[in-house]
Amino acid sequence: MGNARQGLYLTWLGQAGYVVELAGQRLAIDPYLSDSVTRLAPELARLYPPPLEPSALQVDALLVTHDHLDHLDPETIGALPRPWPTFIGPRNVRRHLLALDVPAERIVQVDAGDEVTWQGITVRATFAIPNEETVLDSVGFLLSVAGQPCLYHSGDTAYHPFLHYLAHYRPPVALLCINGKYGNMGYEQAAQLARALGVRVAIPNHYDLFALNSEDPERFRAALTGASCTEVLIPRLNEPYDLSAYLEDH
Repeated sequence: MGNARQGLYLTWLGQAGYVVELAGQRLAIDPYLSDSVTRLAPELARLYPPPLEPSALQVDALLVTHDHLDHLDPETIGALPRPWPTFIGPRNVRRHLLALDVPAERIVQVDAGDEVTWQGITVRATFAIPNEETVLDSVGFLLSVAGQPCLYHSGDTAYHPFLHYLAHYRPPVALLCINGKYGNMGYEQAAQLARALGVRVAIPNHYDLFALNSEDPERFRAALTGASCTEVLIPRLNEPYDLSAYLEDH
C-alpha cells in the first residue's frame, strides 16, 4: 500500500493519531478520523473536522495503543481501504478488531513488555498506566529498525517514574500526551519524562480535539526550555515532517 520513504517522516492526524513512514513502510498509530465519540458523549464533540477521510488512509500497518474510541475507532477502521493493513496492539484491541470482522491473520497481538518484528520494524509494547479497568492492557509503542530505536509513542498514560526505564532504549523522538486530564500526564510531567529519556525531539499530543480535554502545547514547550538536548516540535495538522536527521548519531 505504502510506497513510503526511507528515513523517518511523521504526519499528525490530531489527538494521538499519526502516520509514520519508517524503513520504507507506512504505519498509522491511533488514527481517529470520525466523530464517533460525540455520539456517545455529546460534550466531546470534535473541535475541527477529521483531516482526511478514513478511506484515504493508505497504510501498511495500523498500531493501536488501547481500546478507547479516540484511539480504536470502529468507523475509521471500517472505512479503511482494502486489502486490510496489518493491525498491531494489545489483547483487548485484538478482541475488538475481531468483533469488527478484521481477519485474525491480519492482527498481531503485542502486550506490554513484548515485541514483534514486522517488515523490518521492531514494535515493542511499552508500559502505560491505564485510566480505567476496561483498558488495563493499555500500552505505548517503541519502534526500532536494525536495533536502533527511532520513535516512542506514549499512548495514554499517567506519569510514573517507572517510565524512565525507557531511557535505556534512548529513543530520539517521543510523542507524548500532555492533556493532564482523564488520567493522562500533564504538560509538566510529560516534559519531565522527555528530559529523563534524553530524547532529541519531543512532540506533544492529546490536547487539541475536545474542549473539555484541551491544553496549550506552548506550556509544554516552555516546560522544556533549557533542556539542552531536547527540541520541541508542535506540528501542524496533516503536514508531513522529515525527522530523519534526529536518527543520526543518537
